[in-house]
Amino acid sequence: MRLARVALGLCLAGAALWTAPRPTPAGPGEAAPAPAAVGETPTADEPRQIEAWIEKLGVADYFAREHAQAALKKFGLKAFDALCDAESSASLEIASRARFLLQEMRVDWTAADDPPEIRQFFRGYDELAVDERRAKIERLSLDYDPSALAALCRVARYERSSELSKFAAISIVEQKPWDALEAESRLRLLLSALGPSRRTAVRWLRTYAAGCQADSAGAESAEKLAEAAAQWEQHVAEHAQTAARSDNTLQRELLSGLLREYVRLVTRLKREQETQAAVRRLVESDLGSSESLTALIRFLSEEKLLWPLRPPVQERFASAFEQDYRLWYEMLEAALAMGDEKLADDLASHLPSYGSGDIQLAVALELHRFGLIRSSEREHRNVIAGRPDSDTVVIFARLQLSEILHDRKAEEEAAALLVKAVEGLEANAAIENGRRSPLTDLERIKSIKARRHYYQAMHELGRGDLAAHLRELDLSIDSDPTDADALIALYRLPNPSPERKAKTLQLIRNAVDAYRQDIKLNPNEALPHNQLAWLVGNTEGDYDEAVRMSHRSLEIKPDTSAYLDTLGRCYFALGDYRNAVRYQTLAVHREPTSQQMRCQLDLFRRALRDGKAPQ
Repeated sequence: MRLARVALGLCLAGAALWTAPRPTPAGPGEAAPAPAAVGETPTADEPRQIEAWIEKLGVADYFAREHAQAALKKFGLKAFDALCDAESSASLEIASRARFLLQEMRVDWTAADDPPEIRQFFRGYDELAVDERRAKIERLSLDYDPSALAALCRVARYERSSELSKFAAISIVEQKPWDALEAESRLRLLLSALGPSRRTAVRWLRTYAAGCQADSAGAESAEKLAEAAAQWEQHVAEHAQTAARSDNTLQRELLSGLLREYVRLVTRLKREQETQAAVRRLVESDLGSSESLTALIRFLSEEKLLWPLRPPVQERFASAFEQDYRLWYEMLEAALAMGDEKLADDLASHLPSYGSGDIQLAVALELHRFGLIRSSEREHRNVIAGRPDSDTVVIFARLQLSEILHDRKAEEEAAALLVKAVEGLEANAAIENGRRSPLTDLERIKSIKARRHYYQAMHELGRGDLAAHLRELDLSIDSDPTDADALIALYRLPNPSPERKAKTLQLIRNAVDAYRQDIKLNPNEALPHNQLAWLVGNTEGDYDEAVRMSHRSLEIKPDTSAYLDTLGRCYFALGDYRNAVRYQTLAVHREPTSQQMRCQLDLFRRALRDGKAPQ
């Protein structure tokens, strides 16, 4: 039982127009341009005409300015980039009229082949406040589907707020790393969706694409990678000036995003001095909040840049570390990930001392929730050390730690932990003289015994002992006939006898019926919905029902990584590999340290690439 459980060649200039204005008579000797046709891109002469009309927005004659404004409106989105540039004109009249024209713009954001998720994203988009639009962009950036990438490109290209346009661009940059199998097609889509726009955000994305293409081409493209790094450094310098003139925190967040990509580029070029200078700038630009420092530490860990975790980060943000102990754990996690035991011990000395086992267990669980798996494992072991086996917190710590170990395939130790957990539970049951409680409930003990045998079965499979593997699975099912993972393992036995296969299928049907009954009795409980979906999605049965049940579990507990993992598997069973990758990517984003979720994502990506499930 799982305990936690087109390239779209779209040029939006042809997909959206302003609300059609009323005709305005041309001035003496001048002919106003005709409205842009759908799918039409500017002719060679039109950019010059647009620039000329923009210049006339600032002339002394009021009626000439009004006429120029009406003429520009007729160009539709062909005038968008030039008007964006005109917002920063030295002429206040030109700047204000350009801003007015952009505010009046109404973009038809959706394309005919957009999936429902993208149509929902853009529904009422223009009417939302800036903070609400930013939240939607952030949410969309978690979706790695090509349609989501195309939609983010539209936002970067046509969002009327230059800050949000840039935020969409940085959100795309921060999506990395893309899977190598799909990187080329995504870059083609990216460049196609950007079109001829010359907005700042679009220029960032073109440089980003050039860096990705150069990096993927190997050593022979070092010169092009260096060119991309130089161009990115220029983007950093330009935006640094913008951020310095503003007290908007988003501008500083954007600067941090630009600097992170610059660090990636110079790191790949193996330019140590430039890397160190860029990292220092990145640390200096950080807002100093718990969220931004968490992102900074995790970035440095991913890039294997350990030295800034010592004095630079600790000393500059000492007050933040005093107020939020999780930042110390973030640093500890990075040190453990990079194998620096000396730094890990030093960081651990700064951690609070937990006298209470309950508090220490709560910390361990919270660390796991935040993806700090190594630190969580460390605290779970500290909870267990020196306390009796029958202690409630020790039992819970062993149960949770066994799941952590199972995820990284340390099956034998996971099974041993559950042996001790069951002994503690049975000791408590004897002490309580038969009184029932959540910890000593006989059904609960049977479920844990089943889990223990399942872990042992997977250990035996890893050793190649199929007979012992089968024996442990049978023991698991004897303890709990509804243990989904044990049933799945039985279903996947190589070359089962007809009798064994028939027995397994009947056990699966019985378990599904039991889950249905549980759902009927507890319609607002997420777990039975997820269990049914997980079991059917990994074996056989009504896959449409499995998808419905999985979606229902996520309605009850939104964004739960284990339930997103289940939904990905259900879509995979249906043969809908695109949605399988979409939801599995979300699961991995929510729980990036889960090895099993990552393995499943790799499987789904291969199926999407090849158009069929791997054998």
